[in-house]
Amino acid sequence: DINKYFNTACCYGAKNIVYTMSQIENILIYEKTLNMIMGNEYFDIFIILINEKIIHLDDNILQKACQYNLDFVKCILIIGNNIDIHNPYNLFNALLNEKINIIKFLINKNIDYEFSNDFIFKEACKIRNKEIIDFFIDICPRYEYVEYNDIYQPIIKDKIIYFIENKLWIDLIDEVNMKKEENFIPNECCITLDDSDMI
Repeated sequence: DINKYFNTACCYGAKNIVYTMSQIENILIYEKTLNMIMGNEYFDIFIILINEKIIHLDDNILQKACQYNLDFVKCILIIGNNIDIHNPYNLFNALLNEKINIIKFLINKNIDYEFSNDFIFKEACKIRNKEIIDFFIDICPRYEYVEYNDIYQPIIKDKIIYFIENKLWIDLIDEVNMKKEENFIPNECCITLDDSDMI
């Protein structure tokens, strides 16, 4: 089976063989082979597969790359078209595989890490990687934890309470989807004769 030999060459990083066999029409790459290419950081093999259109860059490829290596993630985002970097599985896969450099990269791209009631931080505490936990605490003032017997118990302040306590009114309005009244003209309060702040 020609595909079997091709995939074996990919798994062993045999660049010259991979390039030669990539010219064969309808040659196929197996998913487990792609996992090994990313896991072993065979970046040159990955580029051959892209150039010869043996793999097509899409959201699934990005999700897979987030499990392995930042160079693959960056390559996919640069070369690929209409790739959804904001898919929460990208960040989740990086977290599950404890790839803190990918986690930092995605969050620097303004990926939402507070979705689903702070699911990501809770999972980080379950994984018990202190470097990752401390990173989230550094970037989110609502996050804390208590450590006991190598168990990290997340302490998360409610977002709405946090906004109110810190008088972050614009953030609060956005969070609760409150309607913003443009050009509001206050009515006189009948009790104090002051301008009313009620709509």
